[in-house]
Amino acid sequence: SDGSKITLNLKDGKAYSNQKNGVHSKYVEYNKWTGDFKADYARRIEQIGDDQAAVDACFKEMLPQYNDYLKATIKANKDNVLGAIALSQYGSDDPKEVMSLINSLSPKIQQHPEVAALKKAYGTGNK
Repeated sequence: SDGSKITLNLKDGKAYSNQKNGVHSKYVEYNKWTGDFKADYARRIEQIGDDQAAVDACFKEMLPQYNDYLKATIKANKDNVLGAIALSQYGSDDPKEVMSLINSLSPKIQQHPEVAALKKAYGTGNK
């Protein structure tokens, strides 16, 4: 924990943090960015329709921007769960790249179940 006070509003089901740069606030920002990105992708795919080649091209075009954001999030959150969350969403077929990101995380975050599973999969070449 980063010491942020988190308040849950039972009426709207939302959580609020007292620290602008606390992990919860960063998570809210992360969710907004990734949600907006995924909504934009869905709109583009809907406009494309059934043209699979165009869908594939759109994915190929947008993936680097998504991965760049995730990589920046991982690097900025090496010592908290947001780094683990971003890593779990990161798309790469390069085991060395993924292992480099995993190894950049704090030892405590490397023990997170999702990170440990990725480390096992990529470290043994099973991913």
